[in-house]
Amino acid sequence: MEATAVKATGRARLKWARILRSPTALVGLFLVGFWVLAAILAPVLPLYSPTEQDVMALADPTPSAAHWLGVDILGRDELSRLIFGARTVLVVAPLSVAVAMIVGITLGMIAGYYGGWI
Repeated sequence: MEATAVKATGRARLKWARILRSPTALVGLFLVGFWVLAAILAPVLPLYSPTEQDVMALADPTPSAAHWLGVDILGRDELSRLIFGARTVLVVAPLSVAVAMIVGITLGMIAGYYGGWI
């Protein structure tokens, strides 16, 4: 009698396979990936400055070929402000998660040591 080797499939691999079969998950992954890539490449993309004002665009602040998302009330391009703002989010979000984890783990260890709520 011959034994056949069975390939073990991990839970993580099964979860990723299920996610990649879902069209909604693929759209979400694409959008998140697009914004992360746009934020990383913001300095080299041909965008307007997020702080410079375009006074001429204030006459018609709606979206146009020059300003795809329009301009704000000061004449600054909304798309460039959105993309450069995403750069800040990529720094602040992981830092805030790290701080929350440090505080939570510390309080959890103290509560576990003393056996109860803090």
